[in-house]
Amino acid sequence: MTRAQLSLEFRRVNRFLIANKTHAAELTWTFDDQTAFPGMFTFNRNTPFYNYLTLTVSVDDSTHLKYYFLGKNQRYMAGSPVKTELGDWPLPIEKINRNGFRMYGRQNLLEAAPEELGMKMMEKLTEHFLNIFYIDGYNLKYGRFHGFDIFKSFIWNFTRKFKNFSMTGLEINKENGRILLKDLEIDNLYLFAVNINDFNDSTTVNMNQSMIKIHRCNWLTINHIIEAHEAKLIDVGITILDVSQLVELVTLWRNGQKLRNLEKLKIEWTKYSGYESENLKDFGLESKFKMVLQKVAKQEKEAEDHGSDDSEAEDEEDEEGGNESEDQNEEGGNESEGENEEGENDSENEEGDDESEDIDDEE
Repeated sequence: MTRAQLSLEFRRVNRFLIANKTHAAELTWTFDDQTAFPGMFTFNRNTPFYNYLTLTVSVDDSTHLKYYFLGKNQRYMAGSPVKTELGDWPLPIEKINRNGFRMYGRQNLLEAAPEELGMKMMEKLTEHFLNIFYIDGYNLKYGRFHGFDIFKSFIWNFTRKFKNFSMTGLEINKENGRILLKDLEIDNLYLFAVNINDFNDSTTVNMNQSMIKIHRCNWLTINHIIEAHEAKLIDVGITILDVSQLVELVTLWRNGQKLRNLEKLKIEWTKYSGYESENLKDFGLESKFKMVLQKVAKQEKEAEDHGSDDSEAEDEEDEEGGNESEDQNEEGGNESEGENEEGENDSENEEGDDESEDIDDEE
């Protein structure tokens, strides 16, 4: 039994863990009922059937506690009423494997009950884990989800800062669009088919994410991308591309005036404006096409550095060659002097021998 599960069942353990937060963790909320029913994406499935809501607590790379909220469905029909319990936790928690637990929060996962016990239980679990762990990151995955408004949920009471934020298949109003694109602080943003009603060019958009991936969103323009000051990786799809804006983006990026942190940009589009279609035919750009920009200045700089290192090495070799020549010359000079000295000594010895012979003769 994990300390997280112990903390749910024993108040003394819970009080101890609240007083001593010994582990850091990440929290991930997943709202998605698209693949809940049997027969849908059955292969390689890693969630129970009829799952519409999941809370994941990642303590480390290998430990992930998962709490699954299920509908009591009989196929697409509602099942029996949801069972409740007295006490702090209104829904019974069942263990399904070492780190997995389940709760039945709806009679029909496609319909929200007035009391919405599953959502209340999710909020209570979130608060509980905030008390016993140091939360160093939040993630949100929001897909198709019936009977729930994410912008009126409990999540914003806990955080507006996310490591990973993904949203798919949603149509929202202008105010919620402002919350999404201006008020939230997100490191990695993924939006697919998220459209904003009454959106116009004057709407403030803060593209302050490190990684941006946006596709099939009718409000996105090149001007929004130009203002993505913090972005390193951008992957976007634009319905109608203004060619003159694209030229401006490339020019500003190459001159270092915008997108200074950008490492890679990928843009796909299906229609274009601001350029004669007859001219585009010459390039084969009559239908869907894309452009990829990638930063290579760093590699070029390294090549220049290697070139300068090679030239310095050659200079050092030349200097060493010159020194060796001088050393050889000095050694040659010393040897000549030694030979001269030895020659003088030999001649002195010969003179001494001659003197000895003269003395003998006189005797």
